[in-house]
Amino acid sequence: MQKSHHYSEKKFQKFTLDKQRRILLTILKEIEKNYADIDTRSDLTASFKACLSYVKDGFEEYREAVPVLDNKRELSYKLTSIRHALHDRVRDEEFAIYSLDGANKEQPKLPIVVILDNLRSAFNVGSIFRTSECVGVERVICCGITPLPDNKDMRDTTMGTVDYVNWESCKTTHEAIERLRTEGYHIFALETAEPSTDIYEYEIETPLALVLGNEALGIDKETLNLCDGILRIPVRGFKNSLNVAVSYAVVIYELLRKLEEKEDDK
Repeated sequence: MQKSHHYSEKKFQKFTLDKQRRILLTILKEIEKNYADIDTRSDLTASFKACLSYVKDGFEEYREAVPVLDNKRELSYKLTSIRHALHDRVRDEEFAIYSLDGANKEQPKLPIVVILDNLRSAFNVGSIFRTSECVGVERVICCGITPLPDNKDMRDTTMGTVDYVNWESCKTTHEAIERLRTEGYHIFALETAEPSTDIYEYEIETPLALVLGNEALGIDKETLNLCDGILRIPVRGFKNSLNVAVSYAVVIYELLRKLEEKEDDK
C-alpha cells in the first residue's frame, strides 16, 4: 500500500477541497482494487474513514460509501457513481472478471480475416481485438493509421487478449486486399453504402476477409470497389450506423452462427 494514503488531520486540511475529494476517491479505488486482500483493505478502509473525519461539512457522496465498504458490489456501484460525477473515466480493463480465462478448450480458427482500414480510435481497435480473440478469427490486419498493439490504450482495452490474436500491419488497405485476393479470400466491406446485402441474408463464403472502416469517414469508394460486396446491419433508428467496434461484434457473431449452421448441415 502506498504511504501517501495516510494523512494527518493537519496535513489533510491544508489541501484544497478538490484535492481532498481526489484523495478520498483514490483510496476508494484502492479499496475496490485490493478487496480480496483483507489486511490491505482494512488498512485502506481505516485511512478512508480517518480522512473523511477530517472534513466537517459536505462530502456526502463519500459519507454514503462508508456503510457499503464491506459489500463489494454496493461499493463498486457507489464508487462508479462518484467517478462519473467527477468525470473520472471508468476504463473497461478495471472491471472484475468472474469466469476463469482460459477455461475454454482451444477451438480451430475461423477462416475469417479482419482488415482495419485506417481506424483512428485505439479503444475501438482494442475492443475489436478482444472480440476477435473471443470468436477466434484467423488474424487481424491493421492498415494505415490504425493503432497497433504498442499503443497503451489499445493494449489496455484488449484486457490481455492481444497476445492471443494473430495480427499484422500493412501500409495500405489496398495492399492488404490485393494480397488476400491472391490467397483466395472473398472480400466484403462492412458499410452503409449501396448496393449492400443485409448481414442476416448473406450466404457466407469462406475464406472471408471483412473490411472495417474509419469511424468518421467510413470506407472510401475506391476501396469499396476493390471488394466483392458490401454487408450492412439493418437499423431502425434516426442514426443509420453503429459504432465500428459494436458493428463488428454484431457481424462477427452472425458470421460465426452461419458457419456453425453450415457445419451442422454437412
